[in-house]
Amino acid sequence: MDKVHIEEVGERIGIDRETTIGIFLGLAGEVWAGELLVEEGPPIVVFSPRTEAPPWNRVAFDRDWFQERGKLPTSG
Repeated sequence: MDKVHIEEVGERIGIDRETTIGIFLGLAGEVWAGELLVEEGPPIVVFSPRTEAPPWNRVAFDRDWFQERGKLPTSG
């Protein structure tokens, strides 16, 4: 998912982009887990809340994490 899409969700409900990203990062490990695809360097694996992150453009959600918690059906 693109960072811009996350920011747009917040804007639609009246939350500025910076606050929206802070909320999103704070929900890591409880609502989502995955990798932040940063502008420079290797992806950052995120399985617990963060208060900040280096500049990033996308998040790749961890399918297994969602399946293990029953938030996504397992295939097969």
